[in-house]
Amino acid sequence: MKAIFKVAMILLVSMLCVKAIAAENLPLGPGDAVKITVYNLPDLTTETQISSDGKVTFPLIGQITISGMTFSEVEKLIAEKLSAGGFVKNPNVTLLVTQYRSQKISVVGEVNHPGRILLDSITTLPEAIAIAGGIAPTGGDRVVLIRQDNAGVQVKKDYSLSDLLDKTATGKPTLQVQHGDVIYVPKAPQFYVYGEVQKPGMFRLDASMNVMQAISASGSFTPKAETKKFTIFRKKPDGSTEEIRASLNDLLQPDDVLLVKESLF
Repeated sequence: MKAIFKVAMILLVSMLCVKAIAAENLPLGPGDAVKITVYNLPDLTTETQISSDGKVTFPLIGQITISGMTFSEVEKLIAEKLSAGGFVKNPNVTLLVTQYRSQKISVVGEVNHPGRILLDSITTLPEAIAIAGGIAPTGGDRVVLIRQDNAGVQVKKDYSLSDLLDKTATGKPTLQVQHGDVIYVPKAPQFYVYGEVQKPGMFRLDASMNVMQAISASGSFTPKAETKKFTIFRKKPDGSTEEIRASLNDLLQPDDVLLVKESLF
């Protein structure tokens, strides 16, 4: 698991350095500050902020709604209105966002810097986690994306961090985050080892981890340990605890307590 997180951090940092999708594809929204210019016509240069109802005012053509549009869509709209109104022949319009304020997501849970993030370009789910400082040592290998659908209903989807990173590493399309998304990284599942082991305590539970691997994580046996028969204390759904006799190949579950007893011989 440590290897996965090491690779994850390398990939996520590299993604931040070489983001492939330009900011021009990110929809504009209320609060964004923009600068609009028309080639060779400096008097038309406009620096403004998109209003709460998604509008800006531009010389000669008045108010236009640009919220939800991309750079190229706004440039085309303004050029068409300038041309249709007979103000400018074949206008070359350029839009630049000087400050993003509209596109916000939240990254919470087991990341190094949880909180709200302002998006300044198209951002994938792994990139958003990287912006939040990456997965903390206590984080698991699952990511939960919480998003409102068109009806305003909150929808939760669970993703594997390993799968996301595999797609990123191989250049496959990865899920993009949207304004209002909440990304939650749960804690990694844990287990406990006590008794005749070198380093008893709490440990991270990796997928398909068995008793032998758990004992290895706890520093192996002491000289007095029983090395073939073990006891697992496991919580049941009703809150009671079940005592299970286990062997080296038995799999552990989250919150299991593995007891290594002293040998009688």
